[in-house]
Amino acid sequence: EGTTHPVWVTVNVPKTAAAGEYEAALTVAGRKIPVVLTVSPWTLPDPPAYRVHVGLVQSPESVALYYNVPLWSDKHFELIGKSFDQMAKVGNKTIFIPLICHTNFGNAETMVRWIKDGDGYKHDFSVAEKYLDLYIERIGKPDVVCLYVWEPFSGGGYFGRKGKKPKPIQVSQVEKLGGRATVMTGPVHAREGSEAFWKPVFDGLRERLKARGLGDENFMIGIAGDSRPSKEVSAMFRKIVPYARWVLHSHGKATTLNGVAVGYCSHVWGVGSVPDPDKKPDRAWKKNYCYGSRGKFLRTVFPRYGGGNFIVNPPLWSSAPLGVYRNISEATIAADLRGFGRVGADFWGVLKSARGGRKTIVARYPISSWKQLNLTASTASVLSPGPDGALSTVRFEMMREGLQEAEAKVFIERALLDKATRAKLGEDLAGKCDELLKERLRVFLKSKPPDRRKPNDPKRKGWEWFAAESGWPKRTAQLYEMAAKVAARMTQ
Repeated sequence: EGTTHPVWVTVNVPKTAAAGEYEAALTVAGRKIPVVLTVSPWTLPDPPAYRVHVGLVQSPESVALYYNVPLWSDKHFELIGKSFDQMAKVGNKTIFIPLICHTNFGNAETMVRWIKDGDGYKHDFSVAEKYLDLYIERIGKPDVVCLYVWEPFSGGGYFGRKGKKPKPIQVSQVEKLGGRATVMTGPVHAREGSEAFWKPVFDGLRERLKARGLGDENFMIGIAGDSRPSKEVSAMFRKIVPYARWVLHSHGKATTLNGVAVGYCSHVWGVGSVPDPDKKPDRAWKKNYCYGSRGKFLRTVFPRYGGGNFIVNPPLWSSAPLGVYRNISEATIAADLRGFGRVGADFWGVLKSARGGRKTIVARYPISSWKQLNLTASTASVLSPGPDGALSTVRFEMMREGLQEAEAKVFIERALLDKATRAKLGEDLAGKCDELLKERLRVFLKSKPPDRRKPNDPKRKGWEWFAAESGWPKRTAQLYEMAAKVAARMTQ
């Protein structure tokens, strides 16, 4: 009996490469397999300049546990760099720096260390600095630097209601710079001593971000969820970091929390839906086509079950059809969102489960379980652990290819929206652009799984139809060809 072994070929095309078809052969086990590469005449922007927001979360402690290396050792950072190298391919936009122990992301330590100094403390910022520098070196400057300093147990309640009695936070303490960390109990947020405890940390981090070309627009604190910080906690942070905005990962959206602005929201409920371009909206405020990725407010979808089904169905689970991964970027901007977030990059199964299997470190501390909002409700990892660090997966490559197509779509949309540019295109080419973009929406809507109540609905064929019969490779080529025509007309 014969066996089949899939081989994924990735080609980095130089910007100077001429458009056209290139032929080569790939030698596998002594056999030569013909490979044909089609190079589009349109040039993608570099990943850091992608307009679609990709908010993958990297897990340093998962990497350390999987490869059994000491936290923050040179080898550990080398392995983290491999995860960053993969995340760079999708232009990742977010970095999380834990400042309290035992968060929902499962970190045992903080990236800033406290050093006893008389009646107060000095601080060792070296881990946070090295992690941030590595991110910038491998990925680029992030849009969101989230200083993870709040959990529901530290003062807050469900959607602003009064919660349980807040508990003291815990941080990492060392005896000297670079020393071995131990857990130290700090003050309860918004109680006596908390302002003095936190202000030097935020001031120090602000200086370090500024030195790296990152300003207050990138400086955010979090993570708020369905449980929101109490008024007292919000007031404390507003006093010591008045320039900081909140990161919100929640069922519902919000633009402010107790009067403090939300800078980055990734939510489930009310994320909208991909509109039918041929159907008249049933509400005056609705549209039958959304020119996405334009809003100033950074609002994204957390693609888990529930509300996320309005965007992709099924959600972005590890077992989801590959078409879901390929279409997630384009679907979010079609629904008038900026992209997606709260998706794991490398939260691998590093702990033994009660049933003998493996589980992630997400919510490994019961005090910080977010239940239905745990990161694992979507996808814990789009990357796979290889012998020497993170490797890509078919799911990740589908996400990457779909993101590139979404960038081409955004490029065309922006040309259509600008009156001067549209005039350059002429209504003939602009009309062809409009029709091509609408056809992509029609195919996406047809790719959704059939409704159980209408199993034979011809308008919903499912993801197997998308992969085998929809003609997606042809539409991809048409999209890039159209982007090239638009680019050429713009330079005339």
